[in-house]
Amino acid sequence: MSKSHHQYNIKLEEAMTMDLTQRVRVWDLQGLHVQDEDIPENANVQTTFVMKFPEGHLLLGIQWTVEGDLMTHMGTVAEVSTLEELKDKFPKLFELEGSLYAFA
Repeated sequence: MSKSHHQYNIKLEEAMTMDLTQRVRVWDLQGLHVQDEDIPENANVQTTFVMKFPEGHLLLGIQWTVEGDLMTHMGTVAEVSTLEELKDKFPKLFELEGSLYAFA
């Protein structure tokens, strides 16, 4: 089983395309960086994240909490087949630096 890989201050495109043996990747950054109508108005957004699955498709999501609720919530903003499709829909994400966690 391969070890996990962590890297900080990395841009999204590099995180998803760098040569690693780990096939599942999660890139995230603190705060809300995309708009989503499904997030409650009183949400405290913790992270915006992109997850790449072994088959290559990507999921853009948000993690948040709500005051008075002990649960952490996650919502999907978009699911795409390619990195290029994600870049077309959310180009500003590709300008930011986040953290990479790769495993499996």
